[in-house]
Amino acid sequence: MTLNDFIATIDTAVRRGHKVPQQVENVRNALVEALRHPDFLPDAALLPDLRVPYARRLLHRDPAYTIVAMVWAPGQATPIHDHSGVWCVEGVYTGCISVTRFDMQWKSGDVAHFVPHPVLQQEEGCAGSLIPPVEYHTIQNGCTVNAAVTIHIYGGELEMCRIFLPREDGDWDIDQRQLSYTEELVAS
Repeated sequence: MTLNDFIATIDTAVRRGHKVPQQVENVRNALVEALRHPDFLPDAALLPDLRVPYARRLLHRDPAYTIVAMVWAPGQATPIHDHSGVWCVEGVYTGCISVTRFDMQWKSGDVAHFVPHPVLQQEEGCAGSLIPPVEYHTIQNGCTVNAAVTIHIYGGELEMCRIFLPREDGDWDIDQRQLSYTEELVAS
């Protein structure tokens, strides 16, 4: 499978579903199948970048979805964040990651309170999804001494999200984060 073959598979999966839950399920199934043969990402998409919390590389942009490869050096992680109402399917291409989902118990102004779910360890070939309003989570490469690579398919362009920063009282300050790409490796 080539990167272009993978993109075509995801394109078909996105367009088969008319409602978000069906689209997400189609994309998740297509990603799981593709992850059985993890040899389609270009070498440039597999490199960690220690200058940023994690490398975020655009692989494909379409008005209906984007495909992004993320590379997590050991210990690299996200803060608690949301996806600004955009659905996401993510899968582990190589290595393993830890994912923790959170339920927001309350929000008051720029402060929120969360309750965590158990940490999920995801290994190569695993895939999961988020459909808002279930979207608060963290991702971390805490499983290995090697870099982990994940593929994320979003139901649109994810340009901004809310992040949640811990406070001493156990609550979380809410902030906005503009997202960018480490580089764009858009397939032709």
